[in-house]
Amino acid sequence: MVNKAEDPQFLYDLAVKGTKSVVLIEMLGAIGRDIGMTTRWTLMQDLARTGVMTHVRTKALEITPRGVRVDQGETKKEIQADSIVLAAGSKPHNPLETLLKEKKTPYRVVGDAQKIGLAFNAVHEGFAAGKAV
Repeated sequence: MVNKAEDPQFLYDLAVKGTKSVVLIEMLGAIGRDIGMTTRWTLMQDLARTGVMTHVRTKALEITPRGVRVDQGETKKEIQADSIVLAAGSKPHNPLETLLKEKKTPYRVVGDAQKIGLAFNAVHEGFAAGKAV
């Protein structure tokens, strides 16, 4: 860029979009329904700006040698991919609570240890719990 050996637009696209095509598959009807409104707004802008292709109401069925086979309701198809990253949801994990109950130690469960939710809410729950000590 300094030596102007490449077109600035090409370098910008390379820096912002990279060299890979990215496809996001979401089982629900919308992407990012479980994140805060302003965070979601900027996330959706970033996805569009970086060229991420999205598929909603789509379920990953199988990872194949060439990509991932998906179900889109009436249609089953394969989306070609070199790399696949699965984010298959979350569930609460709180093994410490049982120990605290046994030892009769006062405690308060907050955030995802209680139920999966927004980071915003977890921070405020944690602050309230700390303030109550």
